[in-house]
Amino acid sequence: MLARPAAGTTRYRPRSASNPLKEIVEDSLGDLLASWDDRFASEHGPLHSRVKKLFEAFTRCGDLSFGFLRLRCSNPECPKKGELLLGFF
Repeated sequence: MLARPAAGTTRYRPRSASNPLKEIVEDSLGDLLASWDDRFASEHGPLHSRVKKLFEAFTRCGDLSFGFLRLRCSNPECPKKGELLLGFF
């Protein structure tokens, strides 16, 4: 059973799966990865695999097509029988 929030607290409101920063990264990531060696490697070195993984994880964050957890209150007396889908990241 899920605990009720303390009095005076606000309800959690997840961010939209899409936002301006995410759209910029999604639109530009392929170009950045394809051109890194030619444009930036001489000055900044190779793009670390960890950075590439972080960018890719950022673009998947909140996208329910990559999997999600369905949360539902099991309290039979709960007036709200809604669900919350929490995307994996």
